[in-house]
Amino acid sequence: MPSEKYSRTVNDQLIESIRIQKSRRKKLSSKADQSARLVKEMVSEKALLLELQEVTSLKLVRELHDGLSQTVSALAMRVNFARRMLDSDREAALQELVEVEDLARNTAKEIRHMIFILQPGLIESQGLSAELDSLVDKMRGLFNLEVDLSLNQDFDGALPTNTQLVIYSIVEEAVDNARKHAGTEHVWVKLNMVNGVVFIDGEDDGEDVALAMKEVKNPELDSIHKLAGLLGGNVNVDPAAGKGSRIQVNIPLSQFAFEEIVQESE
Repeated sequence: MPSEKYSRTVNDQLIESIRIQKSRRKKLSSKADQSARLVKEMVSEKALLLELQEVTSLKLVRELHDGLSQTVSALAMRVNFARRMLDSDREAALQELVEVEDLARNTAKEIRHMIFILQPGLIESQGLSAELDSLVDKMRGLFNLEVDLSLNQDFDGALPTNTQLVIYSIVEEAVDNARKHAGTEHVWVKLNMVNGVVFIDGEDDGEDVALAMKEVKNPELDSIHKLAGLLGGNVNVDPAAGKGSRIQVNIPLSQFAFEEIVQESE
């Protein structure tokens, strides 16, 4: 009958209207959740940047206090010693001055190293890979240290900027650790990202001094632990295969960041 047909049509329209409203509410709720997650991520990134700046500041204070200031004092003492020996033992005084010159050259390299740390990096403009390439060039030019760098994918743009900064700082500390404590001329660094986890693997062929962190204070390893902790990561230090030491850092990405990476790859 016409009235029944009209009733069915009205009911169908009501059902369709309810379905559309539910769909709209679901989309609005999804957008609200995404906005909330974005705000949370932005707040987290800001807090991470502040903590990273604090770790970097402590590194510079450490370099100035434990490194540069002591070296400058040693230079003054040795120059004074050479000056007092000039009359009694000229050959010994000249030899002392040669060693002072070497120490001064090494100190100049360390100062340039600190200037490099203070300079604005390339991560924000060019990404992590460019910053790491710059580190490789700097280590080769200043300290004659070869750093063999391997990345299993393009990290640029795949991770938040501050996460890239933390990863770079960990690599820099690992390389510095090998340079200062392991007596090596070659370091291998691998970066992998698998199933939402970033793996940093640093290995050298020097001495196992880096493993003595329980017996001897090792500032670089302390910094690596602090930096990894900023992202909820963990650090493991072991002897390398054959000779040297190996530092492994695992950093789990936040679920939000991992979802973004997966969406971009689809």
